[in-house]
Amino acid sequence: MKTFKIPNYPNLEFMFNTNTYANNKNTYVGITCIENGIPEPYSDLTVNLCIKLESNQAFIDINNNERPLIKYLADNGFIYYMGIDCPSGFVMYPLFELNIEKINEYGGKIWLALL
Repeated sequence: MKTFKIPNYPNLEFMFNTNTYANNKNTYVGITCIENGIPEPYSDLTVNLCIKLESNQAFIDINNNERPLIKYLADNGFIYYMGIDCPSGFVMYPLFELNIEKINEYGGKIWLALL
């Protein structure tokens, strides 16, 4: 199974985990950190704003994820900004197209079975 590294943390490996939100089946993407062979939750990449989206779309949580991480994911073809933002509270969350095929290469739902 593939992992990826981000510039801010060169000694750590990361992978994705995917699922759907219960209320509207929008796509959820989380990031797991693997340190010393042990996977631990790192962040929720997506937020659910209760707007029904296509399965390859998600609002990205720019409030709780570091800008270099989001830039890395965009620069490496995991996500593509669609030019749309949606307010929730004091944050404007950007809508991204997800490269689900590529995301699943780096985890997806498969890794859960390995724990």
